[in-house]
Amino acid sequence: MYLTKFADKVSIIHRRDELRAAKSIQEKAFKCDKLEFIWDTVVTEIKGENCVESMTIENVKTGEKLPLLLEKEMIIL
Repeated sequence: MYLTKFADKVSIIHRRDELRAAKSIQEKAFKCDKLEFIWDTVVTEIKGENCVESMTIENVKTGEKLPLLLEKEMIIL
């Protein structure tokens, strides 16, 4: 949620279908309009020359791969 102070939108790519954080923190995160959760997904590829321009993400349940284009990026692992 801290990053939403600096961005219009923050995408959280999570490999599971639920969070393990305390319920009170989860509730705050789900209420935040600037947070987008991408569930059951992992990053499989990061592309770009001098900076990250896009990523390929894969749904771990369906195997579906999708490109994720980035306007501005900050990647935290």
